[in-house]
Amino acid sequence: MSRKDYKWKQLEERVIFRNRFIGLRNDLVLRPDGQQVEYVVIEGRDFVTIICQTADGKIILVDAYPYPWQLKTKTTVGGMIDEGEKPEEAAIRETEEETGYKVESITFLGKTRISFLNTVWNYLYFAKVEKKNSKPIDPNEIISVYEFSIEEIHKLINNGDIIHSSTINAFLLAKFYNLIK
Repeated sequence: MSRKDYKWKQLEERVIFRNRFIGLRNDLVLRPDGQQVEYVVIEGRDFVTIICQTADGKIILVDAYPYPWQLKTKTTVGGMIDEGEKPEEAAIRETEEETGYKVESITFLGKTRISFLNTVWNYLYFAKVEKKNSKPIDPNEIISVYEFSIEEIHKLINNGDIIHSSTINAFLLAKFYNLIK
């Protein structure tokens, strides 16, 4: 069977839950081999992840406390793309909202899917930034903003202080494209 012929067919969309942030389905589908199966689908909103670097080469990270994880972790800037917003616009907005830094230039690194079950795209960016405000603009956002050297980022990953896959993906892509050394 050629890749072109490898198409799944949705027979029935079975919504279990859906709100403005996430949805969960258990669809009835026909596999390309003709077998009828159920397939779990997690719907969501596309989001951005931004590796921000200052003029002196420091990488910006913020503290995050994701409820499902029940732990504190360091992460890059990121957030959901608003309705009608382009990914790059969301990246610039999120950077300023979460850090108080202004984006001077921005480079698209690529986009990834986060799992086989999920419909969401994660758009990854690298941004050169400069300090604009002393605090993030949105008080509901992250309140602790840090600057780390590249060596410190490596240690944070090795020590398990950075565990968010989007953060690691963006960091590694920026290194791969020689945007950070």
